[in-house]
Amino acid sequence: MDERRVQERLADRLQELGIEVELQPGGRCLLGRLPFAGDPLLTPGGPFGVAAVEFCSVGGHRIKCLRPAALFQLPLISIAGCADAAEIEARIRAAWIDLMAHSRVARETLDEAGVAVEADWNHAGLWWSLGLAVPDDHVRWLRERWVAVPSRGPLGGRALRAAAERLAEWPVEATSGAELAIAITAQMEARAQSLDEEDTGARRRRSLAEADTASPLHPVFRGRDHQVLLVGAKLSEDVTLHAALRRRGFRLTLTRTANDARRAFDQSSFEVVLTDAVLDRAEGLELIPTLADVPGIGELPVVLVDDRARESRRAAARALGAAGYLVRPLDPDRLAPGLEKLMAERPQRRFDRIPRRLAVSWEDGADGITSVVGRLGMFVTTERHSPTGSLETVALALPETGERVRIDVETLYQVDAIGDRDPGIGVRIRAFPDGDETVWIDYLSDVS
Repeated sequence: MDERRVQERLADRLQELGIEVELQPGGRCLLGRLPFAGDPLLTPGGPFGVAAVEFCSVGGHRIKCLRPAALFQLPLISIAGCADAAEIEARIRAAWIDLMAHSRVARETLDEAGVAVEADWNHAGLWWSLGLAVPDDHVRWLRERWVAVPSRGPLGGRALRAAAERLAEWPVEATSGAELAIAITAQMEARAQSLDEEDTGARRRRSLAEADTASPLHPVFRGRDHQVLLVGAKLSEDVTLHAALRRRGFRLTLTRTANDARRAFDQSSFEVVLTDAVLDRAEGLELIPTLADVPGIGELPVVLVDDRARESRRAAARALGAAGYLVRPLDPDRLAPGLEKLMAERPQRRFDRIPRRLAVSWEDGADGITSVVGRLGMFVTTERHSPTGSLETVALALPETGERVRIDVETLYQVDAIGDRDPGIGVRIRAFPDGDETVWIDYLSDVS
């Protein structure tokens, strides 16, 4: 079902409950207003009166609170099964109570560490200075073990490509304000170093692409090579491993928890996942069935990385379908070619193909129609000849949303017209030059 229809059905349902909603242009979400009938919300600074909550819809069963600003801190609220507006209000209140409980623990921890904390529960919640001797160096507590770091200091002047790059993990081992600041600053510096190494690699690849003029039909790829997701604190902080993989053309995304890994697939499509055996609150093994539940994922290779060899865990990984089990210390020079070999030897589709007819156009004016599409590839019925290995940019029209997505594709094979079979080409998606990958992923999720 397309997103507009999902939102129209949700609008009908909420209006039946007496909640004001308005479908937004493009049909991808609703904006609504939920009157609050109960008592004020309680905060450490006293009661906080709420007359109404303004929200937007996220998919067909969740909402994000927008105003008052204090409620923006809440996670997404599931409204599945709510029979009336009072039940939705009750779920928002329950989420607020949970947030306040975590905030009290955070405040007590900061007080014990001697950190001068400021608080404003009508707006930003808890925040404090890192002491970086630069303006606006405040760290803001989010929830549980996560904080939002400032764009000043080590991350100053760097373009952060994803919201997750602005997050740092709460250093539970810190016992003083100085240790807390050092631990968070160290995470910022490691992230800055990782971004610098990635930018250096990108500049080197651009330089090589400009120098290689031998074959205009086979231009050097200007986007990503293999996309790899690293999950877990240890893998995310292993800058030596990051540098070795990037030197070989891998594009890395770093996450720390199973939930973050699941959310990463809303933004991009990874060809292999490396996960620590022990995550924040879960076993790395649990990530395998979690990712298997993501719409559209097929045979996705997941490799488990353990601190020491455990035969029971190795056997469990094999039983759950893990693609590999590695033991630290990792040798980056052996791991990188090992990943390349793994991806070459696993012919199974990492993501499902969906029957879909979409108009395709090339920059030279040629056109075609897709027959099947997926996160990483598609088959296009066309009379255009594209040499195997050629890299070109195509535009796809998405009729349900009215959007056009530009995609860099590599031709994998060509099919000639035989009998009733139309000619066409199979292509692999290599990059999204306009940054439209989330648009493509959302579209596939909606139509699958």
